[in-house]
Amino acid sequence: SPSSGRKALTVYRRLAKGIQKGEWSATSPLPAERDLCRLLSVSRTTVRKAIGRLEQEGRLHRIQGSGTYVRDSTTTPAALQTVAVMYSFSEQSLQHIQNRLLDAGCLMSTFSQARASWDSAREKLFLSQVLEQRHRGLIAFCSPLEPRNDETLRELDAAGVRVVHIEHYWDEPPAQSFILPDYRRAGHMLAVSFLLQRRPPLLAWLKDYTSPYARLILRGFREALEENGQRFSASTHILELITREATDDYDGYMTALAARIPAGAAVGATSFQHAEILAEYLARAGRRVPEEVASVGIEAGGESGDCPTDTLVFDRQALLDAAIDRIVAPRWEPIHQWIAPQRLAKGTL
Repeated sequence: SPSSGRKALTVYRRLAKGIQKGEWSATSPLPAERDLCRLLSVSRTTVRKAIGRLEQEGRLHRIQGSGTYVRDSTTTPAALQTVAVMYSFSEQSLQHIQNRLLDAGCLMSTFSQARASWDSAREKLFLSQVLEQRHRGLIAFCSPLEPRNDETLRELDAAGVRVVHIEHYWDEPPAQSFILPDYRRAGHMLAVSFLLQRRPPLLAWLKDYTSPYARLILRGFREALEENGQRFSASTHILELITREATDDYDGYMTALAARIPAGAAVGATSFQHAEILAEYLARAGRRVPEEVASVGIEAGGESGDCPTDTLVFDRQALLDAAIDRIVAPRWEPIHQWIAPQRLAKGTL
């Protein structure tokens, strides 16, 4: 029944966590089935289902007349030396990850995330294969669209796969380990830096852009304003950007937008590309930067290119290296770490 299946999954997760934490070793057996039934308030059938699954995964083995033991790590399947990587970044970064993993004695399997066309169903299929093949770890870059694959991620974690999220897929932190860019802090830094210079703060936001990335920047921006006694208002503090495909007169829209920015204001953009575009239209309008309008962009990928404006950047390679180090370490230690942005000054603030 569905209820018994859920109970077996709960017991499986509890035992898998115990194995991961070293509660039982290869030389000391798990508690007897009747003791596990009493401890976990479930039937013997439920306990046997959970143990059977862990046996199939190669994590437990039975010795007739002695008990059920954790399998010695030196005899675990070779698949445990494979690390799954979900990515949406440059080929150069992917090559760097591959080399780091090879140097650590690991193979790499990959899942390409195309931000323009997230595919939750394919993502679930990939995660299920990672679980079935018992990969050593997962560098997770999950889709923010519904339905999210939270349940499969929980199963991976319970099975001992070393999951480390490197990108937000929801507004709140993931349940598993993470090393994440602190976008909320970036938005907060923007607003505070503008207020310190006594400039009216504005945030350039792509219209209908609802990813966690942009929402978290907005949350930090708003929090900073309210902490400093300013009531946030979208009509006052938000500049609505649009894509070129959204209008037949993109040039006219952006020209009018640049003209509406008050003298002395400071504009933060949710990407360095948007900051670059705004800088172009401000220059066309004869608005001097930073004397009349200050401008700052935020770049999540760590590559601000030749952007002419100040930029808050995240060291993506350092973040990836930290995730790899955690996954390939001899002993697994969960991590919950926020990466702060760094400012690249170009003289526009």
